[in-house]
Amino acid sequence: MEPQPSLATRMRALHVDLVALVASFAWDLDAAAASGLLDVVKLLLRSSHVACSFRALNAAARHGHLEVVRVLHGSALVSCSAFAMNMAAANGHLDVVQFLHEHRSEGCTSYAMDAAAARGHFEVVQFLHFNRREGCTTAAMDLAAAQGHLEVVEFLHRHRTEGATVAAIDRAAQNGHLRVVQFCREMRHEDSMKFLFAAAAVAAAASSVVADEFCGQWDTATAGDYIVYNNLWGASDDPSGSQCTGLDSHDGATIAWHTRFDWAGTSWQVKSYANAALKFDALPLENIASIPTTMEYTYSYD
Repeated sequence: MEPQPSLATRMRALHVDLVALVASFAWDLDAAAASGLLDVVKLLLRSSHVACSFRALNAAARHGHLEVVRVLHGSALVSCSAFAMNMAAANGHLDVVQFLHEHRSEGCTSYAMDAAAARGHFEVVQFLHFNRREGCTTAAMDLAAAQGHLEVVEFLHRHRTEGATVAAIDRAAQNGHLRVVQFCREMRHEDSMKFLFAAAAVAAAASSVVADEFCGQWDTATAGDYIVYNNLWGASDDPSGSQCTGLDSHDGATIAWHTRFDWAGTSWQVKSYANAALKFDALPLENIASIPTTMEYTYSYD
C-alpha cells in the first residue's frame, strides 16, 4: 500500500494557506505571543495576512516568553514600548529584562524598579540599579517594606537615594513584618514618631514576637531612640515585679496602648512615665494605698 500524503500536503494541493487557517482560529500575533506559542508566532510573521503591532512583543515580554521575544525582535515589522521592560521587571523575568536592555532601545521607566521591588524580585532590582538610569521612586522601598521584602529594602537603603515615606514602616508594622520594622527603626528616619510606635503596632499581627521586645522585668522598653515606658524604683525599695506594654488599637495617626503592672513591694516608691512624643506624662505613685494594674494611653502623632 502506498503511503498516504500528509494533511499538510493535501491542503497545499487544495491551495489552502496554512497560516491563514491558523489565523482564522483567532490566533492573531498578539495572542500567540502572549501565550508563548513560538511556532505559531513564526508562521504568522511569514504571513502577509497578519498585522504587526507593538503589543505582541510587549505581551511576550510581560509573560516571560524569551524565545518569542527573540523572534519578534528579529522581525523588522515588530516594535515595542517601555511597557515591555516595565512588565518583564514587574513579573521577575530577569532574562527578558536583560535581553531588552542589550538589544532594544525603548528602555523602561521608574515603574520597572518600583514594581520589581514591590514584588520582591531582588535580582531584577539589582540589575536595573547597576545597568539602567531610570531609577525608582519612594514607592520602591515603601512597597517592598509593606510586603516584608527585607533584602530589597536593605539594598535600596544602601544603593539608592530616593528614600521612603512614612508608609514604609507603617505598612510593614500593619502587616507584621517585624524584621523590616526593626531595620527601618534603626537605619531610616523618615518620621521618628512613626518609628516610636511602629514596633508596638506590629503586635496587632505578631503579638507573641513583640512580647519579647516590650515585656520585661522593670526594664526600659525602647522603640528607635525613644523610651516608651520607664519605671523608676525608689532607691530604698527593690521589690520584684513585671510589666508588659501592648497595643490596643492602631488607626491612622492614632495609637492606643496600655501597660500592665504586677509587683510586690512594701513602700510604693515607683513613678511610671508614659513617653509620648517626648512629652512625659508623669504618674506619681508614691504614698498611695493602691495602684491600678493596667494604665491606658492614647496618642495621635500627626
